[in-house]
Amino acid sequence: MPNFVPEFANLGLSYNYRRLSLSGKWNCKSRTLFTYSSNAGSLRYVPTRATIDLNLRFVLTERLSLYADVINLTREPVLFERGVAGRIDNRTDYGQKISFGISGRY
Repeated sequence: MPNFVPEFANLGLSYNYRRLSLSGKWNCKSRTLFTYSSNAGSLRYVPTRATIDLNLRFVLTERLSLYADVINLTREPVLFERGVAGRIDNRTDYGQKISFGISGRY
């Protein structure tokens, strides 16, 4: 069944101390059938992929905080395999997403 992930794992850790908050997330997906075809050589898979995200937040006031986030810390590319494992059909490197700023609520 396309897009069915047979094995999936998540792990998250967080630490809070006074006004500081740190968290990290690890996510792993097993090899997944992405596109079905009756021709075995045309089956398209997404191979096993693991990513790590980090988040930092520092509270300045009750309504104002600073934040920094790093998504895909290890810069895992998005790969597609065609037919057999290891035959790369497409590779996309999105790199890391780093964002930081001020967050406010009112």
